[in-house]
Amino acid sequence: MSDRKLLQQYGLLQLPNWTAYLQKTQYVQELSANASSQSRLLIKPAYSQYLDQITGDGWLAVGDAACTLDPLSSAGIHKALESGIKAADAIANYFKGNSQALSTYESQALHQFELYLEDRRKYYAMETRWSNSPFWKSRRGGITLAPSQPLLFQESPQITKTLKGLTMYLPAKDLRLLCNFCTSGNIASDVVSKFLSETHHQVSAYRVIEALQYLLEKEIISALPLNYCRN
Repeated sequence: MSDRKLLQQYGLLQLPNWTAYLQKTQYVQELSANASSQSRLLIKPAYSQYLDQITGDGWLAVGDAACTLDPLSSAGIHKALESGIKAADAIANYFKGNSQALSTYESQALHQFELYLEDRRKYYAMETRWSNSPFWKSRRGGITLAPSQPLLFQESPQITKTLKGLTMYLPAKDLRLLCNFCTSGNIASDVVSKFLSETHHQVSAYRVIEALQYLLEKEIISALPLNYCRN
């Protein structure tokens, strides 16, 4: 498991380079010594994310279809089974005439996802053995965005295209909504407040701030000078 930018930086998207680095590992190279070589690498995303809409008219998403978890959490199977049980209860209640059964299921699923994110932050913060590793550094970075930081979103065809492909921290439609609140150079704290109000506080403020930092990192929005004054 790694980050795409690290895979690109070290050329690990090419099989020969990946194999060469594998041979430098302390333990894995011993386990793979007798493995047959593969003709290509299969690379899959492992983001923590959830579906834009978990329920609808007569349907609901379950397990990985509803949300995906960090593989390092070792919670995938447990969460999938738990999600299946809760979905079965929701379906049973729905057919018994409970019109709120599916929306209740969705609210519970989003709440559980928030709890998972909080646990994930805590576990990543506990690991201190590789403090200089880019992988662990990015996961222990925490909040660096100042509440008073003015933010600006300026739309362009390229930015719009890039934005549609982003899914970390929040669904694409919510990332877009965050950007819309940055079109006038609003400060970060105002953007977060407006987003939480618009979405009825379905997610934590912490995650919204992480999403803003993510948009800054991807150069979708930009940070204006702290003394910036809106007209």
